[in-house]
Amino acid sequence: MIAQFECPQRSWRSPSSLQPSKPRSVSPIRKPRNYDPTLHLVTIDLDQSQQPSPVHRLPPEVVTEIFLQYIPHYPHRPRLRDFEESPLALTGICGRWRKIALSSPILWKAVEIAESAYTTDEDRLTQLIKMFLNRSGSSTLSIELAGPARNYLVGAILPYMNRVEHFKTSATQSILAALEGKLTEVITLEISGYTTGFGASYPVALLKNTSKVQFLSLDSISLISREMHISLQGAVPWNQLHSLALTSFAFQTCYRILQYTPNLSFCWLEIPANASTNTGSIWLPHLKALVLEISLPPLPDVFLDMFTLPALERLQTETHLLQWNLRDQLQGLLERSRYGLKELRIVAESTVMKPQMVLDDLQSIVPHMEVVDYKPTSSKLAWPERLA
Repeated sequence: MIAQFECPQRSWRSPSSLQPSKPRSVSPIRKPRNYDPTLHLVTIDLDQSQQPSPVHRLPPEVVTEIFLQYIPHYPHRPRLRDFEESPLALTGICGRWRKIALSSPILWKAVEIAESAYTTDEDRLTQLIKMFLNRSGSSTLSIELAGPARNYLVGAILPYMNRVEHFKTSATQSILAALEGKLTEVITLEISGYTTGFGASYPVALLKNTSKVQFLSLDSISLISREMHISLQGAVPWNQLHSLALTSFAFQTCYRILQYTPNLSFCWLEIPANASTNTGSIWLPHLKALVLEISLPPLPDVFLDMFTLPALERLQTETHLLQWNLRDQLQGLLERSRYGLKELRIVAESTVMKPQMVLDDLQSIVPHMEVVDYKPTSSKLAWPERLA
């Protein structure tokens, strides 16, 4: 009999002591990982003999509802090439979920074509836009062209404009001309103009065929053109607007526009420096929320006196007005209001002092008042939701 020897590396036994071992059960072999070069994601296919996880037994309708909670709520938009909160990320989890995501048009009805997505390969980006929007089927759309819009990007979305409900873009005159007559289904429209040369005039908005628009934001846009025979009153269907934001307009122009908008419930005004209040009164019977963004120097102390807002519930302004007898102006505004102001929000500027006595005085006449040390960076037309 051969004795057993022990060593640090391995154990030696005599041949007679060796017994045949029982066959070991071999676990099912999984399929190798598959690399999808188009999405730069790794997908794993599980062996069909394995018992599926409970999550894989969910009906496609339930999975789609879960997907909707991941992406931004419509009409907010995920970025075209950003996988964070994008339906593109849902196509790389597993084969079944990829199939569900690609066959759910509701996931592909909103997109932001961000400036960071602009590449020198215009054809490739155009194909990506079309691929994304084709997956939306016949759904209504929400599209944003972020950053300086380019003509070829506008050309890529033009075939889909008959389904666009919410649209945001920056625009030159040529882009506005390309969009003329294409905004017939748009409900929310945000346009900021930019010029191609120093000292050039603002582009002229061509918005006559916007019969469904209810929420409108205009920044650095001209609404009058003798050459194009466009008058201020006929430039936009003003009387159907519910929300309006005006930036970089002369106050006299703002005043004239507000004479044509009796049905507004929300209004955002950027008041320029040295705005004259010798224009008359502004009566908006249905306005519930008013935001005043004020430029330097401060406005005259009778500025709020021109407003008659019987339904006003919420007002946002800046600390500049604290130095111009805001309490008396606000008191007069409240006397002309039917419901009474419920909320006053004051946006603080670091260079402007906030007199505590004035704030305490205002607190006594407004049920809720807050002072915030920042300016909102969100869309101007998102404020009706935030102030609701």
